Amino acid sequence: MNILQRFSFDIRIFVFQIINFLIIAFIVKKFFYKPLHKILYKRQLQIKKSIMTAKHIKLVMNSIKQEKSKIINNAQEDASKLLFETQQYIEKLKQKALIDINNQAKQIIDEAVNVSNEEFNNMRRDIEHLSVNVAETMIKKILSDLFSEPEKHQLIVRALKQIHVQYDQNTN
Repeated sequence: MNILQRFSFDIRIFVFQIINFLIIAFIVKKFFYKPLHKILYKRQLQIKKSIMTAKHIKLVMNSIKQEKSKIINNAQEDASKLLFETQQYIEKLKQKALIDINNQAKQIIDEAVNVSNEEFNNMRRDIEHLSVNVAETMIKKILSDLFSEPEKHQLIVRALKQIHVQYDQNTN
């Protein structure tokens, strides 16, 4: 007991402290432990739920990433196909335009040839008419000095008939 007295150990205080500790332990267990345990349990469930949700979100995100990659690949393929089809369509349009232009050019050239042939024929006819008129005038002047009026008239009529026959043969 010497040692106990030396450290001022009092058995009564010790017993009261044990009783006091048991009362506080009982109060804590009765009023604080169950609510605290409930709060901790709820928090634990919430954390587990959050972890599960995070895992689910991660799976969904991976799925979305894969779907996004597929969509992008499909879009790129569709864009490539569309670009190729557009280029083919443009090439067909170019070919059609060239054919149309060539046809129009040929038509214009044909029309120009027809018009020029028609103009040439008209000019030839005009020249033939002029040459007939010149020939008639020349014959009249030449014959006026050599023959009398009735003879001139007969020769002119005969010459004009021959010229007209020649002219009709040439035009047909």
